[in-house]
Amino acid sequence: MADLEDILLFALVGGAAGAAIGVVLEREAAASSSPLSQGSSSSIPSSQTPAPPAPAPAGPLVLLIGDSHASGLSNFWQAQGAKYNNPVASRYKVGSGAVHWGAQIEGLVSALKPGVVVVSCGGNDYHTRTVAVQASIEKIVRTVRQSGAQIVWMESPELPFDDTAGIVAGWLAALATWGGYHFDGKNRNLPHGPDKIHLTAAGYQQLAEQLWSSMSDLGVLK
Repeated sequence: MADLEDILLFALVGGAAGAAIGVVLEREAAASSSPLSQGSSSSIPSSQTPAPPAPAPAGPLVLLIGDSHASGLSNFWQAQGAKYNNPVASRYKVGSGAVHWGAQIEGLVSALKPGVVVVSCGGNDYHTRTVAVQASIEKIVRTVRQSGAQIVWMESPELPFDDTAGIVAGWLAALATWGGYHFDGKNRNLPHGPDKIHLTAAGYQQLAEQLWSSMSDLGVLK
């Protein structure tokens, strides 16, 4: 709205010329109250620094497969991958043994293309070593190695029963034939839960950290 001086000027001039001046004054008054004239930032693009690109993965995909111990490790496995910027994946089935994973391994390797496969499998077979179990152990190791990936077999943490079927010897023989690594999960004095089979959460965290550290020291993660 025009101020008092503008109004007086319009009244004194009068006629068509005065009307023209009045229009100009009204336009100027409207312009003075517009958002742009008041320094509004709504139409001024803000400059933002682009986010830096995500760092490249530090190593190959590390796939963890196996039984209930793999299940207990899985969350801490993800944490190790995040800590070291290394891609990880896990697949597990409680109560499973070598026969189950022998049937799954080709599909998993083909789909996920891991650079390292960690197998937590053995305890459920300790009383049932058969031709089928041994053939499955050999198939798992052979399939992983022929894909070009490394394999680490994790021996089960300490159990309240013995390996009467010779499963550990079967895994070690397959690793010796095809090439691979044995991680001794048994002699580590890790805290167990009430069933004396599975570890506590703290135990699985320690196991995940020790397993990852061991693979790193051996150069498996390169």
